[in-house]
Amino acid sequence: MMLQFESVRYFDVHQEIEALGIEHYSEIGQADMAMNIHHGYFVALDRLGQLVTIVARKDGQMVGYMVFVVQPFPHYRDYYRAVNDAIFMTKAARTGRSVMRFIQFAEETLKSAGVKKVFFGSKFRKDFTDLMIHIGYDPVETIVCKTLN
Repeated sequence: MMLQFESVRYFDVHQEIEALGIEHYSEIGQADMAMNIHHGYFVALDRLGQLVTIVARKDGQMVGYMVFVVQPFPHYRDYYRAVNDAIFMTKAARTGRSVMRFIQFAEETLKSAGVKKVFFGSKFRKDFTDLMIHIGYDPVETIVCKTLN
């Protein structure tokens, strides 16, 4: 059966996301930070209408998720942006164009919600920048990180 994509409320699926998060963390997690999802934060954003959650299912089982924080640009308040907080699809579900179709479904959902710009980050350990450029994204910024001890 093909993958099915849907926009859902975070608080309805957070337990499934947390279960998949274990596999996600094993692929891209930061060694100096233990996974500890702050569900209350995401639920609060969801209730404020500032969170968009997209899931992928195969035979009813969740095999992928994307979570976006949706807010106006601080310097361009007439425009809404979606900043991807998490994107994950199980290795078994990453076949053919499945990830690309998943992202395109998210774009359609975000566009219908009034979003003008979508931002994704890509970890160096699991870089998918080439895919994003292939489907029309432009590199616009580099983010650097330092652990403060």
